[in-house]
Amino acid sequence: MAAFKDISIFITGCNRGVGFALVKQILSLPDSPKVLFATCRSLKSDNSRELRELAEKNPILHLLEFDVTNALQLENVVKEVEAKLAGSGLNLLINNAGIYDLKNSEYGVVSCTLDEVTRDLMMKVYETNAVAPLMIVKAFLPLLRRAAKDPPFQPQATVVNISSDDGSVALNVEGGHYQYKCSKAAVNMLTVSLSLDYAKDGITVVCVDPGWIKTDMGGKAAPLTLPQAIPSLVKLIGSLDLSKTGSFLQYNGNTMPW
Repeated sequence: MAAFKDISIFITGCNRGVGFALVKQILSLPDSPKVLFATCRSLKSDNSRELRELAEKNPILHLLEFDVTNALQLENVVKEVEAKLAGSGLNLLINNAGIYDLKNSEYGVVSCTLDEVTRDLMMKVYETNAVAPLMIVKAFLPLLRRAAKDPPFQPQATVVNISSDDGSVALNVEGGHYQYKCSKAAVNMLTVSLSLDYAKDGITVVCVDPGWIKTDMGGKAAPLTLPQAIPSLVKLIGSLDLSKTGSFLQYNGNTMPW
């Protein structure tokens, strides 16, 4: 995928943070996509106001209400996307939606120690961060396959799973954060399995660490801002092809250790 011109894109978790910044950056490119589907859990909440305003100014941006853990909503979203594509495939799927913890602070999410972690917390974060991306890829697989076949032998279908350096076993030198680290390590593993299973179909699958960014999730202590990280992340995504499938990459293109 050498560029975003005339392709179809689907991104989850777009009302704020990395997801919203991805949408804005892609829409600002000189070579714009044919259609950009952006999802958030509620299109009526104040949190989605900026996203709604962006859609009013950009006719190629189509908003979808979607809780990534809701199987019935996923089925309906796929049908809506397929109808909009009118026979074309889906070129780029970005699994961005995710959660860190159920507790918040102004400096980011409070670290979850072994004393604090619960079964419910582990399952909730794992369902959102790991199970949901896999089920979304599964649901969109026919549309991804359709995109990969046109034109033949030129990869036109890509899945980007937004991961984190917290998903790296090799980089885990501080411990803690059980719910988030385990879920992102699972994202990395499912990315590799998908890349092995669907390379034959011409589908590129990678996991990407967007960097530690100052967002509601990343907190004020993060060293990067969205304007510093997102242009590089979008450039990386636009350069992906089958030679990179199965990779764990940082937003700047560097290879991350597993």
